[in-house]
Amino acid sequence: MSQGLASGAHYMNPYKPVAHAFIAAIAILGAGIARAQAPTVDPAAVQAVIEEAKSRLKLTPEQEAQLKPIVQDRNQKLKAIRDKYAGDKSRRARRDMFKEAQPVVENYQARVRTILEDQQIVEWEKMRAEAKERLKKQHQSGTGPD
Repeated sequence: MSQGLASGAHYMNPYKPVAHAFIAAIAILGAGIARAQAPTVDPAAVQAVIEEAKSRLKLTPEQEAQLKPIVQDRNQKLKAIRDKYAGDKSRRARRDMFKEAQPVVENYQARVRTILEDQQIVEWEKMRAEAKERLKKQHQSGTGPD
């Protein structure tokens, strides 16, 4: 007999990594931007990301200046994706939204890494893991975004 679901093996949802990447991005954005209705990105949400990064990563002024447009670009693109799927609560729409957001998140993460030093990247990865865990708990308790 093959090693399928009948043998007790667990099925790995192929969208789970995409969902986790999107959830991590939303966690970093903060609850305000996740629910924002304005067509532009909330400057307070951008500043919150910058302040957390500045504090936890010990950013230099140059790094801070480089990070701000990266965060703004990511927030704007993710908001456009959320707006595109607003009102459609179907599983398919959610999956499509996650799929569309994945390259935005990956690009953001790659761009941020280019401005960080090795030790800062270690802390950055900790921050991402913490955000994923918070949202995972919120999702399990039913209090997460959307």
